[in-house]
Amino acid sequence: MMTSVSSSDAFGGTVLSTPPDAVELAVTLVHEFRHMKLNAVLDSLDLYEDEGPEELYYAPWRDDPRPLPGFFHGVFAFLGVVEFCRRLAHQASSGRLRRRAQFQLPYWRAQTREAYEALRSSRRLTEAGREFTARMGAGMAQARYPTAVPDEVTALAEEAVVAHRIRWRLHHLQPDLGTVMALAEAWSSGAPRPPSSHIPCVPAPDPVTPSLNDYTALLCRIAADPSRLHRTPREGAAQDAHDPSDLAHLLGETDSARRLATDQVTQQPQQHEPWARLALALRRPNPTAFPGACVAARALTHRPEAVRAVHARIATLTDTPPDPTALAEWIGISDGSTDLPG
Repeated sequence: MMTSVSSSDAFGGTVLSTPPDAVELAVTLVHEFRHMKLNAVLDSLDLYEDEGPEELYYAPWRDDPRPLPGFFHGVFAFLGVVEFCRRLAHQASSGRLRRRAQFQLPYWRAQTREAYEALRSSRRLTEAGREFTARMGAGMAQARYPTAVPDEVTALAEEAVVAHRIRWRLHHLQPDLGTVMALAEAWSSGAPRPPSSHIPCVPAPDPVTPSLNDYTALLCRIAADPSRLHRTPREGAAQDAHDPSDLAHLLGETDSARRLATDQVTQQPQQHEPWARLALALRRPNPTAFPGACVAARALTHRPEAVRAVHARIATLTDTPPDPTALAEWIGISDGSTDLPG
């Protein structure tokens, strides 16, 4: 993965790490030039108030929560990245490059659209900032996207969106302790349903977050070259190291993926990855799944930090960790939730 930086004091200048290929170099230059353009605007206009309550945002291009200035920059920069991916998906001559762009387009389009909606709702935007963000959104709405994206590539991109958001929530959100205790006590007493479906949470940034983009990069490579995904790759073929649960999940071996992920949660309940793998395994359609699998999947994708915290509290109260999928089904989530976790 490339790293890059530009400065508001040196318009047109940027520092880049060695790019892995020409496409990464091109998209990074687009990204950094968008930062330069916004810096030029900020030299002339105040787009947001410097003073005010601290706001931390989910920025899908970063592993950590971002304050408003950095978040604003990221949204503006990635609107340019989305446009780059759109053109590449339409113009790429090689099959692998086209499929790579077809993966990145819906991935970054979904992530950037959600980030944009969060940005435009900030109360710290000035009048100029609100007008500027409105124009950003108008440009995004007018962009035309190619429709001939293979279903399997679209599915991989959507999974990457969900997986990144699950992992980010597990690392950076802390559910309300009182609500967690109430839920744990209700479960332990045999209550048929939780006392409340609302579980407040607050940002609690994890200072040692590992890269949250490894799984996204893996799915992008598979989208570009499906031959990479085999339990026993052919001799000489490119291949990736897979966790057994991830491999089973990506090969469509849903029952095996769920079993392996459940075993990982049971053995390492405080680790982040097992919970993410279980959530993704439960999301995959499976005709042999128990009736509450969809409810459990939604709880684990939308509120994984809460399910994990309640699981830990129940284990403390009873000395017996509950079945994670049964607990997730019991906690559930409101029917008004969106398909993608926020």
